[in-house]
Amino acid sequence: MPGSSWHGKSLAELRLPSGMATALILRGKEKPIPHGETILQAQDTLVFVDSGSLR
Repeated sequence: MPGSSWHGKSLAELRLPSGMATALILRGKEKPIPHGETILQAQDTLVFVDSGSLR
């Protein structure tokens, strides 16, 4: 995510499409639980789910 417009923002600040949620953040060997106040870091890998795909 280096150079990304999301770097340094909280999950709450992201403008995700309706029904889309952050399911997992991979941060090196850590897997922090995503919540609105989680600040994204340069090497984060994000996994999203779309509630529409669960139907």
